[in-house]
Amino acid sequence: MSDELNVIKLFLDSRETYETWVRPVVKLPSLDRTISFIIKNIGDYYDRYPTHDKILPADFKEFIDYQHPVHKEKPIVFDLIDQADGIATSVDLIRLSLDKMTEASFAAEICSLLTPVIEGSKYNVMPQAFDMIEDFNGYVGVVDDTTKLEPYYKSIKELKEQNQQEQDLSWPLSELDRIIGAPRRKTSGAFFARPDAGKTTFGVNTACKWAASLHFRKKDGVILYCQNEEAMDLVWERALCSMNDCDKEYLYNNETAMEDQFWLRGGRRLVMIEDVYHIAILEQLLKKYSPRAVIIDQTPKLNIPGGHLLKGTAKLQMTYQRVRELSKKYDTSILNLSQATASNGAANRMYLGLDDMHASKTDVPGELDYAIGCGFKDEPGYENQRFINVCKNKLMNGLHWRFQCVFDGPKARYKDN
Repeated sequence: MSDELNVIKLFLDSRETYETWVRPVVKLPSLDRTISFIIKNIGDYYDRYPTHDKILPADFKEFIDYQHPVHKEKPIVFDLIDQADGIATSVDLIRLSLDKMTEASFAAEICSLLTPVIEGSKYNVMPQAFDMIEDFNGYVGVVDDTTKLEPYYKSIKELKEQNQQEQDLSWPLSELDRIIGAPRRKTSGAFFARPDAGKTTFGVNTACKWAASLHFRKKDGVILYCQNEEAMDLVWERALCSMNDCDKEYLYNNETAMEDQFWLRGGRRLVMIEDVYHIAILEQLLKKYSPRAVIIDQTPKLNIPGGHLLKGTAKLQMTYQRVRELSKKYDTSILNLSQATASNGAANRMYLGLDDMHASKTDVPGELDYAIGCGFKDEPGYENQRFINVCKNKLMNGLHWRFQCVFDGPKARYKDN
């Protein structure tokens, strides 16, 4: 309780401290009910008296007495206020107190969740406990003194140099180079299509093209490919075919030459990881490899802290938001692969738009810097044709564009018409 009393004391002593730190405190799970009552009334007091920069304990107790004349726990509340008033503290200690309160609060929630498991009355709750631990890891250290924030500024020369440095990756399709350009750092985009349209092939082809771009332009970094869908042997086989521009028959009939060519063409810049099923694993990989760009197949399958409490589009929106935050935090570009919905008749439509993305018109696309829809026509003569729609674009000149391309499945490549 000493940390809670320390926070109350600091909130009473300074409106500025209260306004800076109250939000993370009141959001704590399992925050003591009486402490929560006191903090709420501190806020009510400051709202009632906007010219007061601090609250005297006697005035605060009088305020509570007037606002809550029949409150049953007033003696306990007044005793806690008196105890807080007797503490010698400093605003420098509030961060330490908040961290300790956070850990205690999350620990209480997790213990409450796991107690039925220990008693044998409930099972299958460990994934939820894991999510809560991830919530805690994301919570501690997030809040900081807002006075440390500085206005952003870069000179035109610096922006120009940065733009030139980031022209280091090329797409498999020249029209994407023209419309979107090299994927910028700190951006997140999406490629979406119906099942069996070639999402994974596009992702693998793009990863190989980007890895080769870094290699031949002698740029630093790697391309990270995170696989969450197909067996990794099949995906790795496609990468070998795509990098060498050959089909499986040629690959296996010339294995030594193709193995050598794979590495010579940039294979060492390609890092492929299987079963990246949680956002925490993705962050670990970003820390380890510091990739120039990342491709996730499929992003909607990523688990996120608190995701068990969300459903449908809300969970997808939060997942894409977390991915976008990671792109900024680790100075990388992320391409998300995902399926288009069937609810809007996308199963046999050539050009897919944002409405076809997870049945969401705003929530999910709102977290993206660019979006590429891929459609096909299920008719004879169109088996190797794909229809690309750049339906969102914040990069380059912001153009939206539609075009047709060749899908070479055996060689795991998308090619210009």
